[in-house]
Amino acid sequence: MKHHAVPLPAHAEATELNAAPADRAARAEHKPIPVGVGRVLRIALAIGMFGASARADVLRACWAKRYDAGWPTCLRQARDGGWFIGGRAAEGALLLATDKAGRELWRKHYGESGPRIVSEVVLIKEHANGLVLVGNTFDYTSPDPSSYRCRPWLIRTDRAGTQPRTQTYPYSGYDVVLDARCTNDGGFILCGASDGAGWLLKLTAHGSVTWSRRLDPDIWPVSVAELNEGGYALAGYRTVTKTDPWGSIVWTRRYDSGCMYRIEQIRAGGFVLVGTDHEAGQPNESVCVRRLDTQGDLLWARILGGWDCDAGYSVQQAADGGFLVGGYSESFAPADHTGWLFKTDANGDLTWSYFPGTDGPIRQIEPTAGRGFAVLAQDGDDVFLMEMDDPPPRCAKPGQGRRRTR
Repeated sequence: MKHHAVPLPAHAEATELNAAPADRAARAEHKPIPVGVGRVLRIALAIGMFGASARADVLRACWAKRYDAGWPTCLRQARDGGWFIGGRAAEGALLLATDKAGRELWRKHYGESGPRIVSEVVLIKEHANGLVLVGNTFDYTSPDPSSYRCRPWLIRTDRAGTQPRTQTYPYSGYDVVLDARCTNDGGFILCGASDGAGWLLKLTAHGSVTWSRRLDPDIWPVSVAELNEGGYALAGYRTVTKTDPWGSIVWTRRYDSGCMYRIEQIRAGGFVLVGTDHEAGQPNESVCVRRLDTQGDLLWARILGGWDCDAGYSVQQAADGGFLVGGYSESFAPADHTGWLFKTDANGDLTWSYFPGTDGPIRQIEPTAGRGFAVLAQDGDDVFLMEMDDPPPRCAKPGQGRRRTR
């Protein structure tokens, strides 16, 4: 078991932001990035919109660690201030525990493993007597792709991750959990897809099925969130849907393009979503952030990216009402360090942007006590975990793109 302290932010700053202005300008000539043009906000990171000294004021890394543990999928803060990291590894589904400074305490593996069998953790919940994990096991051993299988499961362990007890939920041949959340009644809500249809599954705290719903053929939920007023919000491929507490659809909003990978209810009411979308004239997908009201109507949208592929996978509302977004960028990232973290204000306008130096996307952002947050990312074949502060921005704001209100 190895973990490595990571020197930040110097490592992330050195490649691009500390380069001489002439060098950055020379790179920009080969990758023009229009700012505030038409309906797109194109971020001119490659031409040094943020100086290195200003960036040091914007972000302060508390600590960062890498673990040679596999591929991360989810993050949960422990009651003692440490962290639980879920993911997948060659040995099976991964659960790794750290203390509050990121030092590894232990790691465990669950489920089946093999050359063509993959198990992963999607959700971690801590309770008084132990832990609950929700995940999938993918079985690709058959030579016939039509015979591939996926089995959702729930595992209960003690507080040290031992003595696992497993429940499975087979509804058809290939049921994959795409997102899972803890619910206010102590149970769980799962969303996923199988055999050409999306579905919702409500479980009790003990893992028993309360109800299940097959959704309309064009509703493929990738993310689910429980609502304060009851019911659930679903986001996925070209759709956002609200259901009542029993999974019946209240309304659905459809879009011409794009896929939303994460939805969150925000304090002022309504929703924030992050994912990908295409803008007219752009060859590849960019990050898309959408803000919706309580009825699912679009208040504003921002598309952020460049000429290569960019995507957003996680979003959280910050203490000041803005939004923290994590994903990856091939347009702006220095070398192979594609993990991308940025913040917008409450209106979706960019306030800062940061590359932590990971060779892989940011998977999840979680708030911590005070104004800080934790970042979980993939770094090649390693897991990357970082805690950072978020003080009020003290740098010049970039050009403002138009709000898209379609």
